Amino acid sequence: MCLILINTVVLLLVEIAAHHQSNAMSVLGEAFHMLADLFTVALNVTSSLVARKFTGTPQYTFGVERLEVLTSCVSLALLWIPSFCLFWASLMRISSPEKVDKSVLFAASLFSIGINLANVAISMYMNKNSDDMAVTSIYVHALSDLAQSLGMCISALALHIDPGYVGVDLACTILSCIVCVAGSRRLAKEVWRMLMDISPVDIEEAKRTLMQVSQVESVDDLKIWATNRRKVLGMAKVTVRKGESQEEAKRSCKYILEKNFSITYTNIEVNAL
Repeated sequence: MCLILINTVVLLLVEIAAHHQSNAMSVLGEAFHMLADLFTVALNVTSSLVARKFTGTPQYTFGVERLEVLTSCVSLALLWIPSFCLFWASLMRISSPEKVDKSVLFAASLFSIGINLANVAISMYMNKNSDDMAVTSIYVHALSDLAQSLGMCISALALHIDPGYVGVDLACTILSCIVCVAGSRRLAKEVWRMLMDISPVDIEEAKRTLMQVSQVESVDDLKIWATNRRKVLGMAKVTVRKGESQEEAKRSCKYILEKNFSITYTNIEVNAL
């Protein structure tokens, strides 16, 4: 993550200088994204440190496990806000396009592609070996930056073909913004589900699974939610058939929920007929 942070700072400085020289909207877009990435990486590093140090208090019964979800939410905002601003700025410039230095744009795009390929490779490796949503948000940012860099390269090539193709730079910026927002929808949906305590598994399927326990007569008030990717919680009221062991029924219900749905923490209230 530190390497991504260093790459981000270096590329941000290069893009600021390149935009000053080239006046290309796509370079400005990349600079905005790198600035957002800088805040995102710093925020994720801080939240990870806090989550490891702060394990909980009598009031914070789950510690700060939701902090990574909130961090991912902020990361999405840092991705979307620049994208919407650049989208609008590009639309405004379409009616009066400005001259772009194609040589500076092309050099900046090649440098940007190289740095962003390295960031994508690092973040992809981190994401495959981690179940932290904050790491996923860094990976999403890296992919978005790579899309922006490819847009810069396409713009530069178009301007080398014909210097009058200034509109290509604006079109690539707009398309890159759309790709950035669309590519983050999956993470946004996951963040929304966790913040709203929406069940990560099919409730009806979980009920049918619990009904397979031989001692269970009925299942009521089943609730399942997740504090993060690593911890899924569940609670339910279970009615046990007459003459059956309530403790055995409770153990079986907890076991089947953990085995089938990875629900690591359950609270089963058992009632007898």
